[in-house]
Amino acid sequence: MSDESEVQPSNKSFVHVSECSSGDGGDPEAMAKMMRSMHGPQAVDQSLRQAVSICWMMLPDERKNVDAVERELRRLVDRIIADMREDAEAFGISKPD
Repeated sequence: MSDESEVQPSNKSFVHVSECSSGDGGDPEAMAKMMRSMHGPQAVDQSLRQAVSICWMMLPDERKNVDAVERELRRLVDRIIADMREDAEAFGISKPD
């Protein structure tokens, strides 16, 4: 039996969903503009730095080096972009070249 203070692994995923209103009836362009002004250019930078940090923490000690982090991040980004392209095609939202 495990001690109650011990953290148990879980396969559950939690998704945080937020909703905002631009006060104009939900115009998507106005809402996108509001989100850009709320988050600013530092939002992407901060998110990527957090991803680098988490990747570093998740690597086994014997693999904790800059080259290993770079390989893992590039692998993940390549997979994400491929999935995004595939989804855009599947849902008919990709723009013709």
